[in-house]
Amino acid sequence: MRSRADEKVNQSRFLMEDSKVFRNGEEMTGLTWGDIEEGDVLYLEKGEKAPADLLLLDTQHIEDREAIVYVDARSITGKVTVERKKACYLTQVTSRSAVKRNWDRYRKEYLSGKLKYEQPNSNMENFLGYLKLVKDPKTSLLTFENFISRESVIKTCWVYALVLNAGMNCKIMRHIG
Repeated sequence: MRSRADEKVNQSRFLMEDSKVFRNGEEMTGLTWGDIEEGDVLYLEKGEKAPADLLLLDTQHIEDREAIVYVDARSITGKVTVERKKACYLTQVTSRSAVKRNWDRYRKEYLSGKLKYEQPNSNMENFLGYLKLVKDPKTSLLTFENFISRESVIKTCWVYALVLNAGMNCKIMRHIG
């Protein structure tokens, strides 16, 4: 029964009018949850569900000079759970610069480097990875506070996020599988 429900969700369109999927630098259109691939960069709006496990890259909401988003994880935990997620400091744009909503500039100026992270697994409460960008000599530790689980609902503003695990590789799918 769950697999039929997952199949139906994977074939449904997830994008709202202003949302975008970028693959290899090109904007993709008409995609379903099942079409999302690891490595895609998503632009999601408030109220949308994450179609995959995501690394938060940037968001419009700034608190204490950090790019923050709140997500509702109710569909994962079964209870009302609003989680605070933080963009990786290497990928966030904390100013009100025009690059905040300009994908081409954002991609060229902020997203060139190496990412290493854990293999897909069923642990719903942990995440570990490392990011090293060409523009910055530092390596950033990535943790669960940078990770948005599939089916979490974006509660504040918009986000740019990188797809880490898609389809059956998502933590929630491995957890129930």
